[in-house]
Amino acid sequence: MTVMVGHIIQPAYSKALNPKLRDEEILPASLSPEIVTGLLKEKLGFDGLVVTDSAIMAGFATAMERRRAVPQTIAAGCDMFLFAKNCEEDFRYMTEGVRDGIIPQERLDEAVTKILALKAALGLHRDRRIPEEEKVRRVVGCRAHRKAALRCADDSITLVKSLENVLPLTPEKYKRVLFYSLES
Repeated sequence: MTVMVGHIIQPAYSKALNPKLRDEEILPASLSPEIVTGLLKEKLGFDGLVVTDSAIMAGFATAMERRRAVPQTIAAGCDMFLFAKNCEEDFRYMTEGVRDGIIPQERLDEAVTKILALKAALGLHRDRRIPEEEKVRRVVGCRAHRKAALRCADDSITLVKSLENVLPLTPEKYKRVLFYSLES
């Protein structure tokens, strides 16, 4: 019912779908009309909800400033964001994008329709009960869940390939290492 589109750049697909595209115009998939609309929706026939990969990831804002990227991803064919950096700011960027014509009204209506259709398909309109916070904390924060989360974190770290003994990174081996933390 839904597909998440990453922020990876696909130059071969982008150029195959739009031969006039110059290298500097190639966008990450989540911002690319060639990939989201041309490949996913038109060529592959996907008709469900298209959601971006996390919009707080660095890859989302590498091709353009966030003010432009927020409306561009909807204009490109994505229907929903996965996470917002700042809800009020992103909402303002989206509103400006509609006002300035970056997002046509028809595209916005289509995105909203896809979101509502998925909610209906999941039956979210039928059950409006919100669980009590204390009950949620007892279940989600229980000892077994915390233990499982630690096990998943430990088991999910995998070294796929270390060419030329680059890893592990150490201050002795590499005098200049820059580390960015993308989470608060």
